[in-house]
Amino acid sequence: MKYKDKADKILKTGTSRQKIKLYMEDVALFNTFFIETRKPALTPTQRKEIEDLLLFSTEKPYYEKLRRWNKGMLFFKPIVALNLAHLYQTYLHLDSKAVASTKERYRLQGINTLLDLYPDKKTRDKALSIAYKTSMAKSVERYQENGKTYLRATKELYKDEIEGWLKEADNKAWLTKSYISLLKYMTDRKRLPLKAYRDLIKHQEEELKSLYEKCYHSAIVIDRNRGITKARAIPPYEEIEAEVTKEDLEELEGILAQ
Repeated sequence: MKYKDKADKILKTGTSRQKIKLYMEDVALFNTFFIETRKPALTPTQRKEIEDLLLFSTEKPYYEKLRRWNKGMLFFKPIVALNLAHLYQTYLHLDSKAVASTKERYRLQGINTLLDLYPDKKTRDKALSIAYKTSMAKSVERYQENGKTYLRATKELYKDEIEGWLKEADNKAWLTKSYISLLKYMTDRKRLPLKAYRDLIKHQEEELKSLYEKCYHSAIVIDRNRGITKARAIPPYEEIEAEVTKEDLEELEGILAQ
């Protein structure tokens, strides 16, 4: 059954509680329109009908409970979005270094190919020296292979930057997952069981996991470009310990009480 058809049926034959939940589901759809394929189905007249019902319904406490948890959802939802945006920026930093290190690897491969075209050792050594001196400081080193000297990226290339951005990715992933755990707590069956919000949370967690893994994949590319053969392990997203703490719930209660 389509959402609008379901809404029409509830408005005609549903209980007061069902109509209240429908009203709040419509609110949730409005608040999540950018990832939801469904659109709010209630017309202004239908919304007014439910609002009038609330004036005399014995289910008003149920509405107040949903409204209170909705307030918490609206408070924390943009915080998750902001942290995802920060994690995306972290990924962009790592990805830019992955692209730069790949270009550097191909540049050095090209230089090494050209070096082998020089007919005599003296000319080759002079060309090698020029290529080495004009490379970015501490980014290139000489190495021997089959009795000849070549150039390659050092293992120190972008090392500190990579570790710093990965640490940032770990921290942002933990913080964002913690907030998502809080949203899951708020939208469980006993509090705010609205599908639109649950769909949003699922979408945000998928985005979080994807960005987190992309950060590590970029680091692996950089490692390969600087000659590190041992693959960097990607810490499983599932092992990031994030749970709703007592302090989180106390903060939440303070927000809902305002």
